[in-house]
Amino acid sequence: MKPINEERLQRVLEFIQAFERETGRSPKYREIQKAIGQTSLNMVYQDVTRLRERGLIREEANTRGGIVPDDRLASGEMVNIQVVGEIHCGEANDAIENITESYLLPVSLVGRGEHMMLRARGLSMTRRGIFPNDLLIIRPVTGYTPKANDVVAVSIGGEEACAKVVRKKEDGAFYFCADSDETDDYGRAFPDYSLKEGTVFGVIDFVFHDPRGY
Repeated sequence: MKPINEERLQRVLEFIQAFERETGRSPKYREIQKAIGQTSLNMVYQDVTRLRERGLIREEANTRGGIVPDDRLASGEMVNIQVVGEIHCGEANDAIENITESYLLPVSLVGRGEHMMLRARGLSMTRRGIFPNDLLIIRPVTGYTPKANDVVAVSIGGEEACAKVVRKKEDGAFYFCADSDETDDYGRAFPDYSLKEGTVFGVIDFVFHDPRGY
C-alpha cells in the first residue's frame, strides 16, 4: 500500500479550514486540487476520505460526498458586539465610554471570546489600514505580555486611550508607536511612549474600514 503523504494531508486540511473561515462554505474537490497543486482529482478525494476517517472533517449524507463546514459556520452563529466609544489614532485622548451602537457579527470571524468595538479618530495608524470612522474590534486583555508588531488599545497616563503598535528596540525594550506617514496638527511626528507610560487594555483583532473615507 502506498504510504500516506502526511505533509500533503495537512495542507489539504489547512486549506479546507481557511477556505471555510473566509467564504462560509466548504471547498469543492477541484478547488482543493487547484489550491494545493495536485494533479490527480482522485488523490484529493482519497486525502479528504482519510481526513474524514480521522474525524477531522465530516460528511453529510445528502451532500454526495461533500464536506460539511465547521459547526460555527454551518449554524450561522452570531455574536452581538457593542461600540462603547472612540479611540484616538494620534495623540492619546479620553475614550468615551458609552454604548453608541452594536453589530451582529459571525462567530466564525471574531470567535466566542469577549470583544468590544471602538470607533477610530485620527491618522496615526494609516499604514495599518486604520482611518477615521473605522470600527476596531478589540479583544480585552489583562496582564498583557508585550509582543512586537501587536496592534493594541492602550491607556496612556491612566486615563487616555489610543491605538498603537508595539515595537522592540535593539536593546530588547518594548515601546508604543504610531504607524503612519501623516503628522499631527502641528506637522510633528506622532510621539512614542515607553511601556511604562501605558497600560494595554485590548488587542485590536479586526478593522472594519469605511470605504466612504473621512
